[in-house]
Amino acid sequence: MGLKTACTCLLVIAARAIKASDAEEQLNRLYKDHTVTQAKNQVEKSKTANVAMLLRGLIESRLGAQKLDYKPSKPELKEFLKEEDHDVDKAFNRLKEKGTWKSKLGLVRMKDHIAPCLRSDGYSVCLEGLRARDGRVIVYSYGMPKGSVESVERQTAYLHDRVMISATTNYRESSEPYRALVVINCTSPSFRFPDKAIRKGGVEVVRKYYPWASSATTVFIGVPKPIQALFHLTKPIMGKLYDQFKFANSREDLLQYISPENLPKELGGEADWKIEEYIRKRAANERRGVR
Repeated sequence: MGLKTACTCLLVIAARAIKASDAEEQLNRLYKDHTVTQAKNQVEKSKTANVAMLLRGLIESRLGAQKLDYKPSKPELKEFLKEEDHDVDKAFNRLKEKGTWKSKLGLVRMKDHIAPCLRSDGYSVCLEGLRARDGRVIVYSYGMPKGSVESVERQTAYLHDRVMISATTNYRESSEPYRALVVINCTSPSFRFPDKAIRKGGVEVVRKYYPWASSATTVFIGVPKPIQALFHLTKPIMGKLYDQFKFANSREDLLQYISPENLPKELGGEADWKIEEYIRKRAANERRGVR
């Protein structure tokens, strides 16, 4: 795609939020002497984040020219730009790599790939329809996912894609919708030191293709108090990362993060959320082509 065509695409996007003349002026300046530092400074100074919109528009135009099967959402574009410190080229390459990976992975379906895993003693699932007190999507992990590297990779992709779809139902431009609240039940026998399947199919996939997930708040259930005490000693080393990890030793602890009506009954809440019903609904929706 030529520069003038890309500029036109960007102007159409920007015009929705700012005057056309202002958009053109910003766009010309951006293309004339754009650097990573300048883009970062402009985004930080912009009260309306118009420059960030222009940068996302540039990536959208490039992705459109590539004709990729994978079409990232606007908040996903925003997240990859943030991850790459507003470097357009790096963010574009990350999204292009994700598109290649998604094509290679193929369509992941509830009936064929995920349902057997959700019926085991080790799985992670998006509690669609339920929300944390701060409005975030809730992910519940009963221990850790099990299976081969390929199986865990599919489970990871399916989980985070469902989080993204669920989170953007009421998306706001200024929000960070993909930062979920993750509840991990450590009493499951599948909770273990990360093996090859978890490292390759889980951690590595998240790092490459869902990097925002590392900023989630994680609440652990069933961790022995001596282990909790050892963890608290790491606060000076972990810095800000320390605040992302919480421990729940009772129902009351969990209710600090999730209201009773949004907490499943099996965790002491009132929500009638059942794994088998979720499997049935997702499988039925996928048969009908519903996201």
